[in-house]
Amino acid sequence: EAHHSDLGFASMEVRAPAMDVQLRLQPRAGLAVQVLSEGHPVAGAVVTVRQRGGEAAVFHADRSTDANGTMRFLGLPGGPLDVEALALDTGARSALQLEAAVGTVSRVSLFLPAVGAVQGTVVSKSGQPVGGVLVGVEDAEGLPATSAQDGSFTLKGLRPGRDYRLTARTADLLLDTPVTA
Repeated sequence: EAHHSDLGFASMEVRAPAMDVQLRLQPRAGLAVQVLSEGHPVAGAVVTVRQRGGEAAVFHADRSTDANGTMRFLGLPGGPLDVEALALDTGARSALQLEAAVGTVSRVSLFLPAVGAVQGTVVSKSGQPVGGVLVGVEDAEGLPATSAQDGSFTLKGLRPGRDYRLTARTADLLLDTPVTA
């Protein structure tokens, strides 16, 4: 299989060893995606498309959204698709479902919610920073983080104005009581 967001998709079954295999990229169905948050374009958002039913293939864009929050995504199958955008810097995500038609480029707008972050430091009982700790939220909201060598961590993708119960663990250690932030 081969995919290029501007040129399309190709797949072929071959038996190894094989020489001079050519995969011809076909545009198939396409998306003109715009990612926005609070009315502003989101640069650097990662777009993923999942086919529903049938082969249930997953397509990852070969680039993120540009300064205008836009990108083209060609080479997708026709039929029902799930389209998701994720802002890596904040953890905000949004998804929608659509019916794509081969030979057309559908305009898609994804609206990311406003999100917050919680930053902190993991320390031992003696107050020493602990790196390599998996820090998360008790109800699994947001993106988990691993503490750096200095114990620092940032949890992203959380809803602003809400209290969260944080968990922390390693293979050997577990936080006795969740901390509320």
